[in-house]
Amino acid sequence: MKWFKAMLRVRLNLLVVLLGLFISLKDIEADGIQPLSRIAIEKTVVSLDQKSFIHASPSILGDNEWVTLEYESSNPSNDDWIGVFSPANFSSSACLPENPRVEAPYTCTAPIKYQFANFSNPKYKDTNKGNLKLQLINQRSDFSFALFSGGLSNPKLIAISNSVSFTNPNAPLYPHPEFIHTGFLKELWPNRIYTYKVGHKLADGTYILSDMYQFKASPYPGQNSLQRVVIFGDMGMWDQFTAQVEPITSRVPYMIASGNHERDWPGTGSFYENNDSGGECGVPEETMFFTPAENRAKFWYSTDYGMFRFCIADSEHDWRLGTEQYEFIFPGFIKVVGGGGASLTPFEPQKPNWSIYRDLDYGFVKLTAFDHSNLLFEYKKSSDGKTYDSFRINRGYRYLIDCVPDSCPRTTLAS
Repeated sequence: MKWFKAMLRVRLNLLVVLLGLFISLKDIEADGIQPLSRIAIEKTVVSLDQKSFIHASPSILGDNEWVTLEYESSNPSNDDWIGVFSPANFSSSACLPENPRVEAPYTCTAPIKYQFANFSNPKYKDTNKGNLKLQLINQRSDFSFALFSGGLSNPKLIAISNSVSFTNPNAPLYPHPEFIHTGFLKELWPNRIYTYKVGHKLADGTYILSDMYQFKASPYPGQNSLQRVVIFGDMGMWDQFTAQVEPITSRVPYMIASGNHERDWPGTGSFYENNDSGGECGVPEETMFFTPAENRAKFWYSTDYGMFRFCIADSEHDWRLGTEQYEFIFPGFIKVVGGGGASLTPFEPQKPNWSIYRDLDYGFVKLTAFDHSNLLFEYKKSSDGKTYDSFRINRGYRYLIDCVPDSCPRTTLAS
């Protein structure tokens, strides 16, 4: 996503602002084409080969598990690829149009993801065999897998796998829900462990419930406690993204910021008039994730958690002087931290004295608050998790020892 900025204000509360998220230049060099659009599925020729096969195991999965594919081709090529289809019957004769305005080929005849057959076996062309491990997410429909030759531009279907289904196909799902429910847990005791389930009621009166989750309620406001904050971005497709972050988001507070991949579309009010959202225009993001924003169409907000005050800004709406968002983010900010970016001007020649590391790669920021006086700021690369830049902010009180009520300074100097 566009330029990531974190703004810090060191007072009684720490104020953190996210002005977008990281993106690498590699993402731009990919020319902005959606990978699945490279597949000329309308040119597919069915040419099933009795000497080629593809098999998926296990055939029954839980809600979010891995499936192993084993396959063999009688005439392998480095252009061979594996397509993932849902529903399992992706024949054009079984697919119906999504609405009267669309024309063939219909969506269900196209793969939802793909991988080249030599991905995990570089010698696939020589051995005729390969295997692949993929993660599947319950979408209330079964899956099948197909082996293609001819590359992406001239696909030839040579083998189809067995179908893979789910133990509980009616379980609550992540992707593209028809209904989105928001629940509020009120009057929680600080620092207490709570357990919960989510689910819904079916038409026959039965209930479908998720697994049991638990979380620890927030510290009381201003509590002197160890707190860690991780800031990251560019997590990819909606269904994969929500499944990937579930182990975290089901246990700890999770806040999102709007970026170019969620919001940007010409003529919709986004600051950048490009096509990065693919027509989403911020709707899935603003609908699926609850935030305390006064107006979800204006995706900036603030919230408190223990010693922290988080201020989330929206890089895809105007933040310049005189704008509504400027009035929201302006007061008291003194530091700007820049990270990876794309389609941007080069780094300025002047180097700030508080940070010398500049990076165009993927990365994330980790904040660790040890107490009200000590904060560690670390920039880490996603590729190896190592820290490449860091600094500490220490709030000293030594010169306040002699002050008396009503005469103490309102702010202190951080070192």
